[in-house]
Amino acid sequence: MRDFLFEVTSSVKSLVKNGYYESEKSVSKKRRILKEEARKHALPIIAELKAKSPGYGELRSTDFRLANKLVQAGACAISVLVEPVYFGGSLSLLREVAQNVDAPILFKDFVISKKQLVTADRCGADIVLLIAEVFERGLSCDSLEEMIESAHALNLEVLLETHDPKNVALVNSTKAEYIGINNRNLVDLSLDPDHFFKLSKQYKKQKFTVAESGYSDALNKKRL
Repeated sequence: MRDFLFEVTSSVKSLVKNGYYESEKSVSKKRRILKEEARKHALPIIAELKAKSPGYGELRSTDFRLANKLVQAGACAISVLVEPVYFGGSLSLLREVAQNVDAPILFKDFVISKKQLVTADRCGADIVLLIAEVFERGLSCDSLEEMIESAHALNLEVLLETHDPKNVALVNSTKAEYIGINNRNLVDLSLDPDHFFKLSKQYKKQKFTVAESGYSDALNKKRL
């Protein structure tokens, strides 16, 4: 059976080794806080720039102009995929969006190395995504706690994502600012749009919680 999470993190390890994440000059911009922007919206949405996906193939071209249109349409933040092999992302897109879009920017990747955090900071991200299952399975050389501390040292907020219910205690115990509950299982890529509603009740109420994947309309607005 395919194990997508192992597959993609193995690819990212090669990208780290081969210098993909070598930082260029820093982007100069004002830091933005996700929860502060989210409170300005009745239905806060983190819109995503994603050129392709393993499940759907090629999607669309992405650039900062699209990101600005998404913000104008009501998105409270922009997530930028930077993983190039499976999702068609790029660091140049992240820098471009950070320099031209007035919204919090999320560095969306499969983070296994502190080098990626340094690059996120230098490219203008405000928030980084960390995936609990990556650390629970030992797919990173650093512990989850060390990675969160390193992100905070760079003045980056952390969105800590999980899908597996067994990681509730782990996620609740961290200093991550935000909890993401992914409706998609990153091992077999199956999707359950109700997974967030089932699992979110087990998380600390004082944490800002994000529902991830599987929503294409506002039908679940009242439940969110």
